Amino acid sequence: MVTFSIFEKPGRAAMLLALFVFRAIASDDLASIAERARQFMEAHQFEQAIPLCRELVKAEPGNPGLLMNLALAEHMAGHEKESIPHFEAVLRSEPNLLPALLSLGAARLSLDQPAEAIVPLNKAVAADPKNTDARGMLADALAESGRFDDASAQFRKLTELTPQDARAWYGLGTAYESIARATFDRMQKMNPESPYVLALVADTRAQKRQYRSAFFFYKQALDKVPNLH
Repeated sequence: MVTFSIFEKPGRAAMLLALFVFRAIASDDLASIAERARQFMEAHQFEQAIPLCRELVKAEPGNPGLLMNLALAEHMAGHEKESIPHFEAVLRSEPNLLPALLSLGAARLSLDQPAEAIVPLNKAVAADPKNTDARGMLADALAESGRFDDASAQFRKLTELTPQDARAWYGLGTAYESIARATFDRMQKMNPESPYVLALVADTRAQKRQYRSAFFFYKQALDKVPNLH
């Protein structure tokens, strides 16, 4: 499997939501706990925030904002397996919540589950087409799932959105290389003696400066199709 993973998860941006929903607390006691959790999360001390977020969710289980905070804290602390069911629960009540979609996709990618990351990242891109983090992770997920045609389309769009970003061009080039290899493999399986397969093999040998071997395959190809360019 080819692994790209050139775009980073956008967890810091998603923290804006967490800082907002901490205000939606019913009681003074819970508000005090929420304030401590907010301070930990602002300081990027996510491990310390997790037990406080759990306490808040236990006290107000129907509050999707508090559950989102817990999922974010777990995600940012590297507890991806624990965060995934919480992100999924949030999305059941808020299906188009962009930070949850992005973070769920990032968590799936972190666990080497690219196929499972595609659906939430597709939704994230549909919700915010100019979000390069979402599109970059989607391109990675598609490439790591072997869907190189779809990945190349996403990387092409990224080069249009961020023409100076070398990562997008690198991803596009690597996706094209993977498409070429897959096409060549299909050609070999269909007809390994095809003059076009022989010519491609010759091209590869010539690029590696294996000229004697390249000449041999070029000659075989020309014997089959004398006017082959």
